[in-house]
Amino acid sequence: MRFPDSSSQSGADGPGEGDDPFRGWRESDLADEVVAFLSGELIRHYATIGRPSPPWAVVNRVAHADRSELVRIVKGDAAGVSPATWATTERFLAARILAQAPTPEALTRLQNTVLVPVELGLIERCKIDRPGADEILEAALHALDTYHPG
Repeated sequence: MRFPDSSSQSGADGPGEGDDPFRGWRESDLADEVVAFLSGELIRHYATIGRPSPPWAVVNRVAHADRSELVRIVKGDAAGVSPATWATTERFLAARILAQAPTPEALTRLQNTVLVPVELGLIERCKIDRPGADEILEAALHALDTYHPG
């Protein structure tokens, strides 16, 4: 089976402009945002591009951070990335997560089983209203309180 030569097509986002069919997508910043979301760096990404962070993003970093990043958050060494109003919430969550997940394996399991679903639920909730730091903390703590590994 033969496919048509894509270099003969043209359009603002299509092939033909420098023969890069993904140029428009790459330039849209969407790929960077997806990478930032999946790596827990969404707040930093939004700060870099001058965009306000949504309230649920405070859970993004702790839901995807490794142990060393969580320790930096608790110590305050990672301060200045999250909005100041969320710093206490983020530090408290990071400390709670470290206490509840003593090994790297337990941390990964806790993040995948508890924190990522909370993060996704908060994304949906923020489509309807804008919860404050206290409400976000309450949602995360409730999920952590009801989590029983094994």
